[in-house]
Amino acid sequence: MVPPRTDARTFVNHFPTESSRR
Repeated sequence: MVPPRTDARTFVNHFPTESSRR
């Protein structure tokens, strides 16, 4: 399991569209 700090980056990697919306 990755730490919370890396979790944020992993979240964007899993949901690239989410970052594009922002």
